[in-house]
Amino acid sequence: MYHLPAIALGHGAPTLALAGLGIVAGLLAPLYLALLDASRALFGRWQAALCLKLALGGLLVGALSIIEPGVWGNGYSVVNAVLQGTWLWQGLLAILLLKLLAVAATTGSGAVGGIFTPTLFVGAVSGALFGAACSALWPGLVPVPAAVAVGMGAMLAACTHAPLMSILMLFEMTENYGLMVPLMAACVLSYSIARVLRPNSIYAGANGQARHAPLLTSAADLLRDGAPLIRSGQAIGELEQVFLRQRWQHAYVLDAAGLFLGAVSLHDFMPLLGDAAAADAGAAWPASLLRADYPRVRRGDPLWQVMETFVLHPGERLPVIDDDGRLAGYLTKTDVVLLFRQLAGG
Repeated sequence: MYHLPAIALGHGAPTLALAGLGIVAGLLAPLYLALLDASRALFGRWQAALCLKLALGGLLVGALSIIEPGVWGNGYSVVNAVLQGTWLWQGLLAILLLKLLAVAATTGSGAVGGIFTPTLFVGAVSGALFGAACSALWPGLVPVPAAVAVGMGAMLAACTHAPLMSILMLFEMTENYGLMVPLMAACVLSYSIARVLRPNSIYAGANGQARHAPLLTSAADLLRDGAPLIRSGQAIGELEQVFLRQRWQHAYVLDAAGLFLGAVSLHDFMPLLGDAAAADAGAAWPASLLRADYPRVRRGDPLWQVMETFVLHPGERLPVIDDDGRLAGYLTKTDVVLLFRQLAGG
């Protein structure tokens, strides 16, 4: 996990300056992705066994780590040191260039090393350089730790084309409310610029090994079963028993063929709870209670897309639907956030 020191961020000019970091990230991200594409293409033209390509990639990374050990691994120690403001701009520029070469060698050779944490690394160091430049022009305007954190979010948003996920993840990692406004502005700006300059995200052109990247994990990998179910036309008493047994805020509604129709809210159903006369008579629960627009995700949706759906959904759970419209199970927000936090914390 990254350790962000206490930041006293003023309003107005500092926020605008950090939002400007989104423009920088939006311009840098397509260049970063072009470098990865070029590395894949270069290794792809070499007609050699995969083991030889991996060996060459490892040799290159090893040579670079001799020059600067900080390029080795996930880079958490470097980013944490940068967050403390202990690096000069010359060192930041050098390690950024060397890290870019190391990531290109790893990605191009086909090694399963991931490109998520390197993207955060590039964003962090770029943010630190931006903060150093701001300090040179206007001392004290932008705290370097704030620029580092916003740089990570802005670069992640620009590379993944997932600004909401990036905002939520960086907030989870930093837990600093004071950064929310500049972080949101920078992420939206970087995403908007990068999307125009390069329509495809960091994973669109990834090779076959990229399926191991955690951000490409699909909803199916965190699927749970046992959601409260009710069919359209069943009795009020049966729906009441569903809510009493499982005590969820919503029950998922299926039709006779098992297709997902939406959900019924316990809040909407409360006025009918305990209506013994209606339950004994077996009256069907009112169809007007059905929320047909209840959010849902599909089994094959990547987790970054699931995260964005959760950002807009106040509930703890989301139903997961198969391609044929049948309910496959459900996801919990806790499971998804824990996966991302595990990814961010190593």
